[in-house]
Amino acid sequence: GGVVYARSIELACATTTQPNVEYRAADVLGDALDGAQFDAVVSVATLHHLGTREGLLRMAALLRPGGVLGVVGLASSRLPRDLPRELAAAIGTRVLKLRHGYWEHSAPKVWSTPDDYDTVCRSAAECLPGATFRRPLLWRYLLLWHKPRA
Repeated sequence: GGVVYARSIELACATTTQPNVEYRAADVLGDALDGAQFDAVVSVATLHHLGTREGLLRMAALLRPGGVLGVVGLASSRLPRDLPRELAAAIGTRVLKLRHGYWEHSAPKVWSTPDDYDTVCRSAAECLPGATFRRPLLWRYLLLWHKPRA
């Protein structure tokens, strides 16, 4: 596990041109990261591994006042209600693959069953007042929150 994560950080560093960006590989729920020290915390397909509420609260605590939390997450659909969105996503994914090919990321793949979209949205509203929650086409949600300055 650690070698794969180290490689992901190495790839990120190699492609970053901004001098003020720092990457860290650490257990976000562990003790390695303490206090409100970050201007931004970004989570991509990770929150469902942490537990929605616990992960949101912990990432919010790591932000300095005025900092930004951005989450691109995975959630479970509820059928039959989400069937039209599921069909649109399946078609959209197929069109993108035909048009652009398929890119395989270097990050490890571990699947734990995520909460459904409604649960994530409710948890975000309760844990992060004022957060915006969007659900674009391709089986993801986007969550953005600005930590109050005072």
